[in-house]
Amino acid sequence: MPRHFAVSTRTTSFAAVLLLSSSTMSFAIEASAVVERFAEFNKTQGQTLAYEAIENENGDSFTVKGASITFPNGKPVNIANIQFNGVLENSDGSISVNSVRYENISFSSEQVSITMGEAALDNFTLPSKTNPDAVRSMVYFSGLSGSDIKIVVAGKQVASMAVLKVNYGEITSDKPIAMNGELSGVSLDLSDAGDARFKGMMGALGYDGKFTGQLLLGGSWNPADGRMSVDKYDIQLDNVGTLSVLFTISGYTADLAKRIQKASQGTSGSQAAGMAMMQELPNLFFESARISFKDDSITNRVLKMQAAQMGGTPDDVAKMVPVMLPLVLGGLGNPEFTTMVQGAAGRFVAEPGNITISAKPEKPMAFSELMGIGMAAPTSLIGTLAVNVTANE
Repeated sequence: MPRHFAVSTRTTSFAAVLLLSSSTMSFAIEASAVVERFAEFNKTQGQTLAYEAIENENGDSFTVKGASITFPNGKPVNIANIQFNGVLENSDGSISVNSVRYENISFSSEQVSITMGEAALDNFTLPSKTNPDAVRSMVYFSGLSGSDIKIVVAGKQVASMAVLKVNYGEITSDKPIAMNGELSGVSLDLSDAGDARFKGMMGALGYDGKFTGQLLLGGSWNPADGRMSVDKYDIQLDNVGTLSVLFTISGYTADLAKRIQKASQGTSGSQAAGMAMMQELPNLFFESARISFKDDSITNRVLKMQAAQMGGTPDDVAKMVPVMLPLVLGGLGNPEFTTMVQGAAGRFVAEPGNITISAKPEKPMAFSELMGIGMAAPTSLIGTLAVNVTANE
């Protein structure tokens, strides 16, 4: 699976997201040579690895002390120790490592600091320098984990996450690679966030600004045909609800991923990668997408808050929603779609359960084509994408 699909954090960009199956023949290798190759890999990702020393060399294990990884135009991520365990060089020139453990990770920028007690990559492999295959020229690992993640803003902890886990299935060059993961034990403290209006709204909704929840994800990627499917991406907050996002695209092949990766290695970094992605839009195809929300009390809280402000009842507000929607959606010039949304929204606010918006055109459509339609006739996208809205199904 492409590096940016797995996890949207700085920790996950230490490596790409695949596990290499290589020759069973293996040999010992000097620690300094391994670290040099590891630094070269980081450089291909637009990152710079620095460290103070290599210590505790013991057969196939060693520790990199006082390490840091600097991202383009950014501040360094400091890592007290990076432990390499079970290091061997394979006959094809690749390097296999049973585990790479990062201890005491920290990042600070102005008033924001992020720390992580520990992170680890399991069955980590640095590919051969001479391997031309696009899939096998990436860096692979079978599992990523992290613990005790904390985010502090202006001296106050606003978020923490107990456990991060991501696992990848068997790696092949012609079959889908499965992925699943979770971010559990999530706690958010927004009690001091925002202005007085925001805090007042939180109070009116019956929240003290502190929330708990989790993130669950799963999907697959076929590097041969570039079909990427996100089968699960659930953001769940207790006493609020669960937002689920699913989508399938095709054309994101290993070769395309390598082209974008290569573009990001220059000084312009993410800007160059963005331009490269724009150039690849004719090769990327939209197949389907679905966004749904499952209520866990937030809807009734909003209805009660609006009723208190209007001097009515929650039932009065719920009945007004479908009546007001034609005024909001009238500019689309699509009466059938407006009626569909009216019905779904009316059912949802009357008895909050779930509401879903889905899109699945008759055949996959290039993103460049969709962009062109959106610029020329945006209101026609609803029909082109076969957008559907349902509730409580």
